[in-house]
Amino acid sequence: DRALPSPRPLRIIDCGAGTGRNLDWLADYGWVMGLELSATGLAIAHAAGRRHLVRGTVAALPCPDATFDLATSFDVIYSLDDDTERRALAEMHRVLKPGGVAFINAAALDILTGSHATLANERRRYTTARLRAKLDAAGFDVIRMSYTNFTTLPLTLAVRLAQRWSGQGGEAAETEMAVPAAPV
Repeated sequence: DRALPSPRPLRIIDCGAGTGRNLDWLADYGWVMGLELSATGLAIAHAAGRRHLVRGTVAALPCPDATFDLATSFDVIYSLDDDTERRALAEMHRVLKPGGVAFINAAALDILTGSHATLANERRRYTTARLRAKLDAAGFDVIRMSYTNFTTLPLTLAVRLAQRWSGQGGEAAETEMAVPAAPV
């Protein structure tokens, strides 16, 4: 909350909204619009009653300059080719109002690449330096950057290394999409 612009309510765009689930909690902060390329994601969103979604690419946002206070992108940019990634970040910067904020979640650390990467169409992972350079090139002033799931690093690393040693590191695995047994 402290990183969000004031005053509220905010105008928010979620770039690569998928089924729109993040729009539900983002709506607590203001008016939200989702942008999604996948017709399947949009159909699921609309079936769930989420209406503020449009079909389009994050590399060409269908919005005027300086429209939003907050631009979000959760697990999208790592699946884009290099040129599309560059254009997507530039577009997010373009549609932000002066003083606007971008929240971007992306896959981190090459050593954590595993079978999930195949399912997620992952093209790259980032270090803070690598992502900062891309954000700087798009015109952002980076205020804060962190590894959000860093506390799970030992467990995640053990799983990814086990996948590699068993020869499954580059294969899509059903276990990556299964809901774990309770109490997880």
